[in-house]
Amino acid sequence: MLIQPNAHGAKRLQHAALYAAMLVLLPGTMQAAELDYTLGVSVLHTDNIGLVETNETSDTVVSPELTFNIAQTGSTLQFLAEGAIRYPYYMQDSFDSEVQGAVAGTLNWNILPERISFQATNNLSRQSVNVLNSFVPDNQQQVNVFSAGPTFHARFNPVTSGQLDLLYTNTYAQESTEFQGDRFSAEAQVERRLNSTDRLTFNAGALQTYYDSTGAFYDYTRYDAFVGYVSSLASVDIDIEAGYSQVKPRNYDGDSSSPLFRADVQWRVASRTSLSAGFQYEFSDAAQNLIYRNSPTEIPSVDEPLDRGLQIGPQTFRQRRATLGYSYTGERISVRVNPYYERIRYLTVSTEDQDVKAVSAMLDWRLRPNLNLSLAAVRQDREYRDILRDDTSTIVNLALTREFSRHWSGRISVQRAERDSSSVTQSYTENSAMLTMTYRR
Repeated sequence: MLIQPNAHGAKRLQHAALYAAMLVLLPGTMQAAELDYTLGVSVLHTDNIGLVETNETSDTVVSPELTFNIAQTGSTLQFLAEGAIRYPYYMQDSFDSEVQGAVAGTLNWNILPERISFQATNNLSRQSVNVLNSFVPDNQQQVNVFSAGPTFHARFNPVTSGQLDLLYTNTYAQESTEFQGDRFSAEAQVERRLNSTDRLTFNAGALQTYYDSTGAFYDYTRYDAFVGYVSSLASVDIDIEAGYSQVKPRNYDGDSSSPLFRADVQWRVASRTSLSAGFQYEFSDAAQNLIYRNSPTEIPSVDEPLDRGLQIGPQTFRQRRATLGYSYTGERISVRVNPYYERIRYLTVSTEDQDVKAVSAMLDWRLRPNLNLSLAAVRQDREYRDILRDDTSTIVNLALTREFSRHWSGRISVQRAERDSSSVTQSYTENSAMLTMTYRR
Protein backbone atom coordinates (compact mmCIF):
# COMPACT_ATOMS: atom_id res chain seq x y z
CA MET A 1 0.00 0.00 0.00
CA LEU A 2 1.20 3.49 -0.77
CA ILE A 3 1.94 5.97 2.02
CA GLN A 4 -1.14 7.70 3.41
CA PRO A 5 -0.93 11.30 4.61
CA ASN A 6 -2.65 11.33 7.99
CA ALA A 7 -2.31 14.94 9.07
CA HIS A 8 -3.33 18.21 7.49
CA GLY A 9 -0.07 19.80 8.60
CA ALA A 10 1.94 17.09 6.86
CA LYS A 11 0.00 17.73 3.66
CA ARG A 12 0.83 21.44 3.80
CA LEU A 13 4.50 20.55 4.33
CA GLN A 14 4.48 18.27 1.27
CA HIS A 15 2.94 21.02 -0.87
CA ALA A 16 5.37 23.65 0.41
CA ALA A 17 8.42 21.46 -0.14
CA LEU A 18 7.51 20.63 -3.73
CA TYR A 19 6.65 24.20 -4.69
CA ALA A 20 9.83 25.45 -2.99
CA ALA A 21 11.91 23.00 -4.99
CA MET A 22 10.39 24.38 -8.18
CA LEU A 23 11.13 27.98 -7.14
CA VAL A 24 14.72 27.14 -6.26
CA LEU A 25 15.30 25.62 -9.67
CA LEU A 26 13.56 28.30 -11.74
CA PRO A 27 16.02 31.21 -11.24
CA GLY A 28 18.87 29.15 -12.62
CA THR A 29 16.68 28.05 -15.47
CA MET A 30 15.54 31.51 -16.42
CA GLN A 31 19.08 32.90 -16.74
CA ALA A 32 19.71 30.90 -19.92
CA ALA A 33 16.11 30.43 -21.03
CA GLU A 34 14.69 31.65 -24.32
CA LEU A 35 11.62 33.85 -23.88
CA ASP A 36 9.06 34.62 -26.55
CA TYR A 37 5.89 36.57 -25.87
CA THR A 38 3.08 38.41 -27.57
CA LEU A 39 0.99 41.35 -26.40
CA GLY A 40 -2.37 41.87 -28.01
CA VAL A 41 -5.88 43.17 -27.75
CA SER A 42 -9.03 41.68 -29.28
CA VAL A 43 -12.49 43.11 -29.85
CA LEU A 44 -15.28 40.56 -30.06
CA HIS A 45 -18.90 41.23 -30.98
CA THR A 46 -21.49 38.49 -30.55
CA ASP A 47 -25.26 38.44 -30.97
CA ASN A 48 -25.76 35.82 -28.22
CA ILE A 49 -23.20 36.33 -25.45
CA GLY A 50 -25.07 33.99 -23.07
CA LEU A 51 -25.48 31.12 -25.58
CA VAL A 52 -29.19 30.87 -24.78
CA GLU A 53 -32.15 29.63 -26.80
CA THR A 54 -34.40 32.68 -26.33
CA ASN A 55 -33.98 36.32 -25.32
CA GLU A 56 -30.51 36.54 -26.84
CA THR A 57 -28.31 39.45 -25.76
CA SER A 58 -25.56 40.98 -27.87
CA ASP A 59 -22.36 42.35 -26.37
CA THR A 60 -18.91 43.62 -27.32
CA VAL A 61 -15.95 42.25 -25.40
CA VAL A 62 -12.55 43.96 -25.30
CA SER A 63 -9.72 41.67 -24.11
CA PRO A 64 -6.06 42.60 -23.61
CA GLU A 65 -3.96 39.43 -23.66
CA LEU A 66 -0.41 38.25 -22.95
CA THR A 67 0.90 34.94 -24.28
CA PHE A 68 4.36 33.57 -23.56
CA ASN A 69 6.70 30.67 -24.19
CA ILE A 70 9.81 29.98 -22.09
CA ALA A 71 12.24 27.20 -23.01
CA GLN A 72 15.48 26.00 -21.47
CA THR A 73 17.42 23.08 -22.94
CA GLY A 74 20.58 21.67 -21.45
CA SER A 75 22.23 18.46 -20.36
CA THR A 76 21.28 18.98 -16.70
CA LEU A 77 18.08 21.02 -16.76
CA GLN A 78 15.25 21.20 -19.29
CA PHE A 79 12.31 23.52 -18.77
CA LEU A 80 9.35 24.50 -20.94
CA ALA A 81 6.42 26.73 -20.01
CA GLU A 82 3.76 28.25 -22.20
CA GLY A 83 0.62 30.10 -21.34
CA ALA A 84 -1.78 32.97 -21.84
CA ILE A 85 -3.41 35.56 -19.59
CA ARG A 86 -6.27 37.81 -20.61
CA TYR A 87 -8.79 40.19 -19.06
CA PRO A 88 -12.12 40.34 -20.94
CA TYR A 89 -14.16 43.51 -20.41
CA TYR A 90 -17.87 43.25 -21.29
CA MET A 91 -19.09 46.58 -22.67
CA GLN A 92 -22.76 45.78 -21.93
CA ASP A 93 -21.97 44.22 -18.52
CA SER A 94 -23.24 40.80 -19.57
CA PHE A 95 -20.71 39.15 -17.24
CA ASP A 96 -18.25 40.27 -14.60
CA SER A 97 -14.72 40.89 -15.86
CA GLU A 98 -11.97 38.75 -14.33
CA VAL A 99 -8.46 37.59 -15.12
CA GLN A 100 -8.46 34.33 -17.09
CA GLY A 101 -5.35 32.24 -17.46
CA ALA A 102 -3.94 29.00 -18.81
CA VAL A 103 -0.40 27.80 -18.14
CA ALA A 104 1.35 24.51 -18.83
CA GLY A 105 4.90 23.83 -17.69
CA THR A 106 7.30 20.90 -17.53
CA LEU A 107 10.65 20.62 -15.79
CA ASN A 108 13.23 17.82 -15.96
CA TRP A 109 16.33 17.88 -13.74
CA ASN A 110 19.05 15.27 -14.32
CA ILE A 111 20.42 15.08 -10.78
CA LEU A 112 22.77 12.15 -11.52
CA PRO A 113 22.97 11.41 -15.26
CA GLU A 114 21.49 8.01 -16.10
CA ARG A 115 20.82 7.40 -12.38
CA ILE A 116 18.39 9.92 -10.82
CA SER A 117 16.20 12.60 -12.38
CA PHE A 118 13.36 14.78 -11.13
CA GLN A 119 10.28 15.78 -13.13
CA ALA A 120 7.55 18.32 -12.43
CA THR A 121 4.55 19.41 -14.49
CA ASN A 122 1.80 21.95 -13.95
CA ASN A 123 -1.42 22.42 -15.91
CA LEU A 124 -3.69 25.42 -15.25
CA SER A 125 -6.75 25.62 -17.50
CA ARG A 126 -10.29 26.96 -17.64
CA GLN A 127 -13.02 24.33 -17.46
CA SER A 128 -16.78 24.03 -17.07
CA VAL A 129 -18.47 24.04 -13.69
CA ASN A 130 -21.45 22.12 -15.09
CA VAL A 131 -20.92 20.47 -18.48
CA LEU A 132 -24.68 20.19 -19.07
CA ASN A 133 -24.92 23.99 -19.41
CA SER A 134 -23.37 26.30 -22.02
CA PHE A 135 -19.68 27.17 -21.66
CA VAL A 136 -20.12 30.84 -20.73
CA PRO A 137 -18.12 32.92 -18.20
CA ASP A 138 -20.45 32.29 -15.24
CA ASN A 139 -20.14 28.53 -15.89
CA GLN A 140 -16.32 28.49 -15.96
CA GLN A 141 -13.63 27.89 -13.36
CA GLN A 142 -9.86 27.72 -13.05
CA VAL A 143 -8.59 24.15 -12.62
CA ASN A 144 -5.01 23.21 -11.77
CA VAL A 145 -3.14 19.88 -11.74
CA PHE A 146 0.42 19.79 -10.35
CA SER A 147 2.66 16.69 -10.43
CA ALA A 148 6.23 16.13 -9.28
CA GLY A 149 8.53 13.28 -8.36
CA PRO A 150 11.85 11.48 -8.91
CA THR A 151 12.80 8.79 -11.40
CA PHE A 152 15.49 6.22 -10.63
CA HIS A 153 17.28 4.67 -13.62
CA ALA A 154 19.26 1.44 -13.92
CA ARG A 155 21.10 -0.33 -16.76
CA PHE A 156 21.37 -4.09 -16.33
CA ASN A 157 23.21 -4.83 -19.60
CA PRO A 158 23.69 -3.15 -23.00
CA VAL A 159 20.12 -3.97 -24.14
CA THR A 160 18.16 -4.05 -20.86
CA SER A 161 17.35 -1.10 -18.59
CA GLY A 162 14.88 -0.24 -15.88
CA GLN A 163 13.37 2.71 -14.08
CA LEU A 164 11.18 3.49 -11.08
CA ASP A 165 8.90 6.56 -11.12
CA LEU A 166 7.48 8.03 -7.89
CA LEU A 167 4.92 10.77 -8.40
CA TYR A 168 2.86 13.12 -6.24
CA THR A 169 -0.11 14.96 -7.81
CA ASN A 170 -2.26 17.75 -6.40
CA THR A 171 -5.61 18.63 -7.99
CA TYR A 172 -7.47 21.92 -7.46
CA ALA A 173 -10.71 23.40 -8.83
CA GLN A 174 -12.02 26.88 -8.15
CA GLU A 175 -15.68 25.80 -7.86
CA SER A 176 -15.79 21.99 -8.00
CA THR A 177 -14.21 21.50 -4.58
CA GLU A 178 -14.89 17.75 -4.66
CA PHE A 179 -12.09 17.55 -7.26
CA GLN A 180 -9.49 18.84 -4.78
CA GLY A 181 -7.11 16.32 -3.31
CA ASP A 182 -3.83 14.45 -3.59
CA ARG A 183 -2.67 11.29 -5.29
CA PHE A 184 0.48 9.21 -4.98
CA SER A 185 1.73 6.73 -7.56
CA ALA A 186 4.64 4.41 -8.28
CA GLU A 187 5.46 2.70 -11.56
CA ALA A 188 8.27 0.29 -12.40
CA GLN A 189 9.41 -0.45 -15.94
CA VAL A 190 11.90 -2.84 -17.49
CA GLU A 191 12.84 -2.17 -21.11
CA ARG A 192 14.40 -4.66 -23.51
CA ARG A 193 15.79 -3.28 -26.77
CA LEU A 194 15.14 -5.87 -29.47
CA ASN A 195 17.04 -4.13 -32.27
CA SER A 196 17.80 -0.63 -33.53
CA THR A 197 14.11 0.16 -34.18
CA ASP A 198 12.08 -1.99 -31.77
CA ARG A 199 11.82 -2.23 -27.98
CA LEU A 200 9.69 -4.11 -25.48
CA THR A 201 8.66 -2.89 -22.00
CA PHE A 202 7.17 -4.58 -18.93
CA ASN A 203 5.30 -2.22 -16.60
CA ALA A 204 3.62 -2.40 -13.20
CA GLY A 205 2.16 0.50 -11.25
CA ALA A 206 -0.04 1.54 -8.34
CA LEU A 207 -2.00 4.75 -7.73
CA GLN A 208 -3.78 5.93 -4.57
CA THR A 209 -6.07 8.98 -4.27
CA TYR A 210 -7.02 11.11 -1.25
CA TYR A 211 -9.79 13.61 -2.00
CA ASP A 212 -10.23 16.39 0.57
CA SER A 213 -14.02 16.43 0.93
CA THR A 214 -15.33 13.29 -0.80
CA GLY A 215 -12.69 10.73 0.09
CA ALA A 216 -15.14 8.36 1.78
CA PHE A 217 -17.02 8.00 -1.51
CA TYR A 218 -14.35 8.28 -4.20
CA ASP A 219 -10.89 7.43 -2.79
CA TYR A 220 -9.48 4.39 -4.53
CA THR A 221 -6.35 2.35 -5.20
CA ARG A 222 -5.57 1.39 -8.78
CA TYR A 223 -3.18 -1.30 -9.97
CA ASP A 224 -1.90 -1.60 -13.56
CA ALA A 225 0.22 -4.23 -15.25
CA PHE A 226 0.92 -4.13 -18.97
CA VAL A 227 3.38 -4.88 -21.75
CA GLY A 228 4.44 -2.21 -24.23
CA TYR A 229 5.86 -2.44 -27.73
CA VAL A 230 7.42 0.51 -29.58
CA SER A 231 8.68 0.47 -33.16
CA SER A 232 10.21 3.46 -34.98
CA LEU A 233 10.63 2.74 -38.68
CA ALA A 234 11.49 5.04 -41.56
CA SER A 235 7.86 5.95 -42.26
CA VAL A 236 5.84 4.31 -39.48
CA ASP A 237 5.81 4.75 -35.69
CA ILE A 238 3.93 2.19 -33.58
CA ASP A 239 3.27 2.42 -29.84
CA ILE A 240 1.12 -0.30 -28.22
CA GLU A 241 0.40 -1.08 -24.56
CA ALA A 242 -1.75 -4.02 -23.43
CA GLY A 243 -2.46 -5.35 -19.97
CA TYR A 244 -4.92 -5.29 -17.09
CA SER A 245 -6.14 -2.81 -14.45
CA GLN A 246 -7.97 -3.08 -11.15
CA VAL A 247 -9.67 -0.27 -9.18
CA LYS A 248 -10.35 -0.92 -5.49
CA PRO A 249 -12.47 1.67 -3.57
CA ARG A 250 -10.76 2.38 -0.26
CA ASN A 251 -13.83 2.59 1.98
CA TYR A 252 -16.32 0.09 0.60
CA ASP A 253 -16.60 -3.06 -1.50
CA GLY A 254 -17.01 -2.84 -5.24
CA ASP A 255 -13.74 -3.67 -6.99
CA SER A 256 -13.68 -3.15 -10.77
CA SER A 257 -11.33 -4.83 -13.22
CA SER A 258 -10.77 -4.18 -16.89
CA PRO A 259 -8.38 -4.83 -19.75
CA LEU A 260 -6.01 -1.96 -20.49
CA PHE A 261 -5.17 -1.22 -24.11
CA ARG A 262 -3.58 1.81 -25.77
CA ALA A 263 -2.40 2.00 -29.36
CA ASP A 264 -1.04 4.81 -31.50
CA VAL A 265 0.15 4.52 -35.11
CA GLN A 266 1.72 7.34 -37.14
CA TRP A 267 2.30 6.78 -40.87
CA ARG A 268 4.24 9.32 -42.94
CA VAL A 269 2.70 8.49 -46.29
CA ALA A 270 4.80 11.09 -48.14
CA SER A 271 7.05 13.99 -47.27
CA ARG A 272 4.04 16.28 -46.76
CA THR A 273 1.28 13.80 -45.89
CA SER A 274 0.71 11.74 -42.75
CA LEU A 275 -2.02 9.50 -41.35
CA SER A 276 -2.60 8.52 -37.73
CA ALA A 277 -4.84 6.20 -35.74
CA GLY A 278 -5.27 5.71 -32.03
CA PHE A 279 -7.33 3.63 -29.65
CA GLN A 280 -7.70 3.66 -25.86
CA TYR A 281 -9.58 1.35 -23.51
CA GLU A 282 -8.81 1.99 -19.84
CA PHE A 283 -9.88 3.43 -16.50
CA SER A 284 -9.53 7.20 -16.33
CA ASP A 285 -10.76 10.31 -14.51
CA ALA A 286 -10.83 14.10 -14.97
CA ALA A 287 -7.34 14.62 -13.52
CA GLN A 288 -5.76 12.06 -15.85
CA ASN A 289 -7.49 13.61 -18.86
CA LEU A 290 -6.21 17.08 -17.95
CA ILE A 291 -2.65 15.79 -17.54
CA TYR A 292 -2.53 13.97 -20.87
CA ARG A 293 -4.75 16.05 -23.16
CA ASN A 294 -2.94 17.42 -26.21
CA SER A 295 -3.29 21.19 -25.75
CA PRO A 296 -3.36 22.13 -22.08
CA THR A 297 -2.77 25.86 -22.52
CA GLU A 298 -5.83 26.93 -24.48
CA ILE A 299 -7.99 29.77 -23.17
CA PRO A 300 -11.60 29.64 -24.42
CA SER A 301 -12.01 31.94 -27.39
CA VAL A 302 -14.72 32.52 -29.95
CA ASP A 303 -12.50 31.22 -32.74
CA GLU A 304 -10.98 28.27 -30.85
CA PRO A 305 -13.79 25.73 -30.35
CA LEU A 306 -12.94 23.48 -27.42
CA ASP A 307 -14.46 20.28 -26.11
CA ARG A 308 -15.62 20.89 -22.52
CA GLY A 309 -17.80 17.80 -22.15
CA LEU A 310 -15.96 16.12 -19.26
CA GLN A 311 -17.20 17.00 -15.76
CA ILE A 312 -14.47 18.14 -13.35
CA GLY A 313 -14.80 15.81 -10.37
CA PRO A 314 -13.38 12.75 -8.57
CA GLN A 315 -15.39 10.04 -10.34
CA THR A 316 -13.57 7.24 -12.12
CA PHE A 317 -14.83 5.91 -15.44
CA ARG A 318 -14.10 3.44 -18.20
CA GLN A 319 -13.02 5.28 -21.33
CA ARG A 320 -13.10 3.93 -24.86
CA ARG A 321 -11.72 6.33 -27.47
CA ALA A 322 -10.86 5.89 -31.15
CA THR A 323 -9.22 8.61 -33.25
CA LEU A 324 -8.14 9.04 -36.85
CA GLY A 325 -6.04 11.80 -38.34
CA TYR A 326 -5.07 13.12 -41.76
CA SER A 327 -2.53 15.89 -42.22
CA TYR A 328 -1.12 17.57 -45.32
CA THR A 329 1.41 20.40 -45.08
CA GLY A 330 2.21 22.06 -48.39
CA GLU A 331 4.12 25.17 -49.33
CA ARG A 332 0.93 27.25 -49.41
CA ILE A 333 -1.89 24.96 -48.21
CA SER A 334 -2.19 22.88 -45.04
CA VAL A 335 -5.09 20.55 -44.23
CA ARG A 336 -6.00 18.59 -41.10
CA VAL A 337 -8.99 16.27 -40.59
CA ASN A 338 -9.59 14.48 -37.27
CA PRO A 339 -12.64 12.28 -36.64
CA TYR A 340 -13.03 10.55 -33.27
CA TYR A 341 -15.38 8.46 -31.15
CA GLU A 342 -15.48 8.33 -27.36
CA ARG A 343 -17.52 6.36 -24.85
CA ILE A 344 -17.46 7.12 -21.10
CA ARG A 345 -19.09 4.96 -18.41
CA TYR A 346 -18.67 5.99 -14.76
CA LEU A 347 -18.13 3.32 -12.10
CA THR A 348 -20.66 5.06 -9.84
CA VAL A 349 -24.12 6.39 -10.74
CA SER A 350 -23.72 9.52 -12.87
CA THR A 351 -25.71 11.64 -15.29
CA GLU A 352 -22.58 12.21 -17.40
CA ASP A 353 -22.33 8.76 -19.04
CA GLN A 354 -21.92 9.70 -22.68
CA ASP A 355 -21.17 8.69 -26.26
CA VAL A 356 -19.44 11.25 -28.48
CA LYS A 357 -18.96 11.22 -32.25
CA ALA A 358 -17.17 14.16 -33.82
CA VAL A 359 -15.04 15.38 -36.69
CA SER A 360 -12.94 18.53 -36.97
CA ALA A 361 -11.31 19.95 -40.09
CA MET A 362 -8.95 22.86 -40.69
CA LEU A 363 -7.60 24.49 -43.83
CA ASP A 364 -4.78 27.08 -43.87
CA TRP A 365 -4.05 28.82 -47.17
CA ARG A 366 -1.16 31.27 -47.58
CA LEU A 367 -2.56 33.71 -50.13
CA ARG A 368 0.57 35.87 -50.00
CA PRO A 369 3.80 35.71 -47.98
CA ASN A 370 2.20 37.91 -45.32
CA LEU A 371 -1.50 36.98 -45.74
CA ASN A 372 -3.17 33.76 -44.52
CA LEU A 373 -6.73 32.49 -44.86
CA SER A 374 -7.98 29.88 -42.35
CA LEU A 375 -11.15 27.81 -42.29
CA ALA A 376 -12.07 25.59 -39.33
CA ALA A 377 -15.15 23.46 -38.77
CA VAL A 378 -16.30 21.13 -35.99
CA ARG A 379 -19.30 18.80 -35.95
CA GLN A 380 -20.06 16.90 -32.75
CA ASP A 381 -22.86 14.67 -31.52
CA ARG A 382 -22.92 14.02 -27.75
CA GLU A 383 -25.47 11.62 -26.25
CA TYR A 384 -26.02 11.52 -22.47
CA ARG A 385 -27.54 8.08 -22.06
CA ASP A 386 -28.96 8.18 -18.53
CA ILE A 387 -30.84 11.47 -18.97
CA LEU A 388 -31.90 10.79 -22.59
CA ARG A 389 -30.25 13.96 -23.88
CA ASP A 390 -28.66 14.40 -27.29
CA ASP A 391 -26.69 17.52 -28.31
CA THR A 392 -25.53 18.18 -31.86
CA SER A 393 -23.08 21.08 -32.13
CA THR A 394 -21.64 22.75 -35.23
CA ILE A 395 -19.01 25.49 -35.33
CA VAL A 396 -17.63 27.10 -38.49
CA ASN A 397 -14.94 29.78 -38.36
CA LEU A 398 -13.33 31.83 -41.16
CA ALA A 399 -10.28 33.99 -40.40
CA LEU A 400 -7.84 36.24 -42.27
CA THR A 401 -4.42 37.00 -40.76
CA ARG A 402 -2.08 39.74 -41.99
CA GLU A 403 1.54 40.28 -40.90
CA PHE A 404 2.38 43.97 -41.16
CA SER A 405 5.99 43.59 -39.99
CA ARG A 406 8.22 41.19 -38.09
CA HIS A 407 6.57 42.26 -34.83
CA TRP A 408 3.04 43.37 -35.75
CA SER A 409 0.11 41.32 -37.07
CA GLY A 410 -3.67 41.57 -37.28
CA ARG A 411 -6.47 39.05 -37.55
CA ILE A 412 -10.17 39.24 -38.34
CA SER A 413 -12.52 36.28 -38.01
CA VAL A 414 -16.21 35.48 -38.25
CA GLN A 415 -17.92 32.49 -36.68
CA ARG A 416 -21.24 30.66 -36.65
CA ALA A 417 -22.02 28.33 -33.73
CA GLU A 418 -25.13 26.18 -33.31
CA ARG A 419 -26.30 23.60 -30.80
CA ASP A 420 -29.43 21.52 -31.32
CA SER A 421 -30.32 19.88 -28.00
CA SER A 422 -33.15 17.59 -26.98
CA SER A 423 -33.02 19.26 -23.55
CA VAL A 424 -35.36 22.22 -23.11
CA THR A 425 -33.61 25.66 -23.29
CA GLN A 426 -30.20 24.15 -24.18
CA SER A 427 -30.28 24.86 -27.93
CA TYR A 428 -28.78 28.09 -29.31
CA THR A 429 -27.29 29.85 -32.30
CA GLU A 430 -24.56 32.49 -32.21
CA ASN A 431 -22.96 34.73 -34.81
CA SER A 432 -19.79 36.60 -33.89
CA ALA A 433 -16.86 38.53 -35.28
CA MET A 434 -13.46 39.27 -33.74
CA LEU A 435 -10.64 41.70 -34.57
CA THR A 436 -7.21 41.14 -32.98
CA MET A 437 -4.00 43.18 -33.07
CA THR A 438 -0.80 41.56 -31.80
CA TYR A 439 2.78 42.59 -31.07
CA ARG A 440 5.27 39.71 -31.08
CA ARG A 441 8.66 40.01 -29.45
